[in-house]
Amino acid sequence: MKIGRLVTGTFLGLLIGTTLASCKEQKTPEPISTEEMSEIANADKTASAYSIEDYFPGPNLMKYIVSENNGLNLSEDQEKTLAKWREMNHTKIQEKLMQISQLETEMKSLSLAGVKAEEILKKETEAEVLRSEIANTKFHCHNLIVETLSPRQWETLVSGYEKDFPLLERSKMKQVMQHVNPVPNYMKVIESDRGVLDLSPGQESKFEAWRVEYHPKMMEMANQIMDLEREIYTGSLHKEPKEDLLKKIEQINQLRTEIVQTKTNCRDMLMDSLDDGQWQILLEKLS
Repeated sequence: MKIGRLVTGTFLGLLIGTTLASCKEQKTPEPISTEEMSEIANADKTASAYSIEDYFPGPNLMKYIVSENNGLNLSEDQEKTLAKWREMNHTKIQEKLMQISQLETEMKSLSLAGVKAEEILKKETEAEVLRSEIANTKFHCHNLIVETLSPRQWETLVSGYEKDFPLLERSKMKQVMQHVNPVPNYMKVIESDRGVLDLSPGQESKFEAWRVEYHPKMMEMANQIMDLEREIYTGSLHKEPKEDLLKKIEQINQLRTEIVQTKTNCRDMLMDSLDDGQWQILLEKLS
């Protein structure tokens, strides 16, 4: 199958729309003063369009600090210190979350349009840099909080955070794969819609051989990411050194890259194996 014929009007429009959206100027909220701490707490109750839990596995401790009735009894100096950090960093983090979301949308569009793996992996690398920057900032925040709070306040924070904001566990493999992989899961459609695709015996055999070889590897990598995210969440609450936590972030990034590469190799195999009609049906199922 020739890649050139895949860039239909629909997908080209999607790619152009995505590019334009990423170029829009982003508005910067007004700085947050110490006196507005209570307003921050109320605002944080509203779900953000870009949830940090989707992009950073460590605890978001500032969420608990600005929540009402947190039991920390912060002094005025402590409030000023923590409010200053949030004023300097909260908007920057939100902007990076939005950039990652846009990059993941672009990766999906590029994958569906049949663009080469190199271009898709460039986007993944950009997203990984942003993820690492967010993690570095959040670990800095963690260290600042440890230095600012008393030992008793820290214990209150940890116990309260674990109770109110436990690690987001993704129990279903579909949720896990959506979390770790921004490109489409082509083989899932092949498995669920083989009747609609009218696959030949030769195609069935080829696709099953691929699934048998690569599906366990994909599941293993996805589970490794889940384990690392759990270790980062727990390690951060137990004051594990920032350097060790960042190493685990890097391991996650490497696994994500390998997953995207494997998924793209699967796409290329399917592009070479399906006829035009079958490929278009597959694209429609993924749109």
